[in-house]
Amino acid sequence: MGLSSNEFVEMMVLDGCFVLELFRGVGEGFKQLGYPRNDPIFAMRGTMHSIQRDMIMLENQLPLFILDRLLGLQSGDPEQKGLVAKLALRFYDPLMPTDEPLTKSDRNKLESSLVYATTFDPLSEQGGLHCLDVFRRSLLRTGLQAVPRVWIKRWSHSNRVADKRRQQLIHCVLELREAGIKFKKRKTDRFWDVKFENGILKIPRLLIHDGTKSLFLNLIAFE
Repeated sequence: MGLSSNEFVEMMVLDGCFVLELFRGVGEGFKQLGYPRNDPIFAMRGTMHSIQRDMIMLENQLPLFILDRLLGLQSGDPEQKGLVAKLALRFYDPLMPTDEPLTKSDRNKLESSLVYATTFDPLSEQGGLHCLDVFRRSLLRTGLQAVPRVWIKRWSHSNRVADKRRQQLIHCVLELREAGIKFKKRKTDRFWDVKFENGILKIPRLLIHDGTKSLFLNLIAFE
C-alpha cells in the first residue's frame, strides 16, 4: 500500500533530519551536539564505514534541495544553499578511492564552489541532485587543463581509419612492460590523474577496500 502525501512528507523530513544530524555529528562531534557516549542511535563505534557505504547507495539518496532547506531552517537561514554539500564531502571522505587525501587548498576550492552557488539548479555545474552526485562531482573536479594535441590532417581514407584505430587501442600492462614502459606511482588525490613522459607511465594508486565495488557500481548506475 502506498504512502499518502502527508506520510511521504513526514518520511522525507524524518530521514532528512537524521542524515543532517549524522553529517554534523561526524563533522563536529556527537558530544558537541549534546549526545552521550552511550547514545542508542549515534553510538556507532566501528560501524561508521558500513553506514557511509549504505548511505552512498543510489536508492538511499534524498534530494539535495530538501536537505539544504531543512538545514537552513535549523540555522535560521532557510534560503542558504551549499552547506549540505560541504558536510557531505567531509562525511564521505573515507570512501574516496585514493590514498592521497585532499590538500587543504583543493578542499577549500571544492567546498567554496559548492557553498557559494547563488542559485540551485540540479543540472548546472554548481548544483547537485543528491549527495551521491556531490561525491561524483568531487571525483571529477577540474585540475590542470590538458594541452590540446595538434593533429596533422590526412586526407587519405585509409590513413584516417588507421589513426582512429590507434587512438582507440589500449594495451594491457603486460604488453606495455614488454615494450619497455615503466610504471610509477603518482602522488595525487585525483584517481584519474595519469601522466606519461620519458617512457614512464605515472598513475595514482587506487585504494581498494570492501566498499570499493559497491561505490563504483553506484556511480555507474547514477551516470
